[in-house]
Amino acid sequence: GTIDYGTDTSYSAALYNDQSTYSTLDIRNNVFVNSINKTTSPNISYSIYTRGSINTINNNNYYGSGPQYILGYRSSNRTTLADWRSATGQDGSSVSGDPGFISQNNLKPDVNNSNCWTLNGKGIPISSINSDYDDNPRSTSVSDGATDIGAYEFTPNVSPPTSNASGVPVPNTTTTYTYAGNTLVSIDWGETGTVPNEVDVKYYPGTNPPPPLTGNYSNAYWDINGTGGTGFTYDITLHYTPAVIGTIGSENDIIIAKRDGGVWTPYSNAVVNTSNKTVTLTGLTSFSQFALTDVNSPLPIQLSAFYVEVKGRDVILNWETKTEIMSNHFEIERYKVKGKDEQKKEWEKIASINAHGNSNSPKNYSFNDKKLGSGKYFYRLKMIDTDGSFTYSNEVEAEISLPTEFTLMQNYPNPFNPSTVISYQLPAASHVTLKVYDVLGREVVSLVNEQKDAGAYEINYDASKLSSGIYIYKLNAGNYSAIKKMMIVK
Repeated sequence: GTIDYGTDTSYSAALYNDQSTYSTLDIRNNVFVNSINKTTSPNISYSIYTRGSINTINNNNYYGSGPQYILGYRSSNRTTLADWRSATGQDGSSVSGDPGFISQNNLKPDVNNSNCWTLNGKGIPISSINSDYDDNPRSTSVSDGATDIGAYEFTPNVSPPTSNASGVPVPNTTTTYTYAGNTLVSIDWGETGTVPNEVDVKYYPGTNPPPPLTGNYSNAYWDINGTGGTGFTYDITLHYTPAVIGTIGSENDIIIAKRDGGVWTPYSNAVVNTSNKTVTLTGLTSFSQFALTDVNSPLPIQLSAFYVEVKGRDVILNWETKTEIMSNHFEIERYKVKGKDEQKKEWEKIASINAHGNSNSPKNYSFNDKKLGSGKYFYRLKMIDTDGSFTYSNEVEAEISLPTEFTLMQNYPNPFNPSTVISYQLPAASHVTLKVYDVLGREVVSLVNEQKDAGAYEINYDASKLSSGIYIYKLNAGNYSAIKKMMIVK
């Protein structure tokens, strides 16, 4: 409307309040644009003019044009969004920028105009409003995503505008990046190295971070890229609004996730300030995409490698984690193929290895599955967190080949007391006898006397009933025969 005060002064305001207070007025998710654009003083164009306080006012956009435009009036003129917030104590999540309408006669956001990002994802879901002006669905809870400011829900077809930098990056200084009256990112540059010539910051509110994602995460992300620079370090502070915390249950639990090489890495050492709506992470050396996650259900263990090596009859499993949050231990599970059916896998736990708990740097693990019989084996990792939740890795495969010749190995340990292991290999199915004799040639015990398939075998022999001395063990398999000596020392 337009407010006339005599013949000398004319005021116009997109929203005008002449009451000293509105105790129940709730003004959220609105666009207040004043484009009357009177060019001569003392004419003034306001987005909002209020004589008193308003109970609830937030998540709005205030915009106008012309030399006589002033954002708002509350006791006196408030020229910037920061001034307006200081005077009212409200509108902490509001913006002040070009809404990117199609035209003055068509107040729908133009999805091909980057200014439409002023409105996209900046609204707060209201439980009683589940559709927009065109009856399109509108989120009713933060966990379902932020809404758009104004009457319409929409999806931009263009990238957000590049934010405005407070200056050229300089070592040991702070650069802030703003858009539509709000600080998006603050970067504190370290003292060492050569900082970038410039940094491009784009903010995607109301948009889930790029995959792969699990756990809880924000309905917004920041895409930050630098030009030039080497050997530099920096601390970053991300500014957020409650509307975009997505599936994160509590602001107190917010941490930062950084996407390097297509993998999201959560940083549990990030510090959230719920009063200022900021999250800070220190000691970074590269740029990428950033998002918010939480400490209770973060982006999970990032397993960057899992592979096997076969050495003789041993299978060595190696794996590396890129990051770990609240990880407790790994259980190693194995399945040996029996027959031709590889689908009916009966997994068995063969080992457990402690994890590192919380880590933002690569960690390497290894396990040796020793003295396996010939055949095909599958392995997987069960990655278990401190709260008992778990996920499985991909499966890896290893194959132990059949022996190529008959072999009787030296027992181990030797000398021994009271037990030792005797191993042998068969390249073909054979009737096998394995017997132990004393030095006079008398049979002490028969360990094996049966048909055996091709493969590798070992016998754990307990000689606790024998006296100290030298003994002989003999293997017969088909036409093959071999003997070895062993010594008991008690």
